[in-house]
Amino acid sequence: MILLNLYFNHLIRPVFLIGELKFTMEFCQGFIFIMSYSLFNATHYRRTISFFVGRIE
Repeated sequence: MILLNLYFNHLIRPVFLIGELKFTMEFCQGFIFIMSYSLFNATHYRRTISFFVGRIE
């Protein structure tokens, strides 16, 4: 039982942590991509800028 616990702590848990980290990284990358894309659109379409300004005010 102790051996199994050590095995879990040293081998399986880091895999879960790496998986969570990878998911978080991918999520952040996707979020940054969406944000930069909407900003890119805002610089090209005045209507989008006025919409954002209207939302802020």
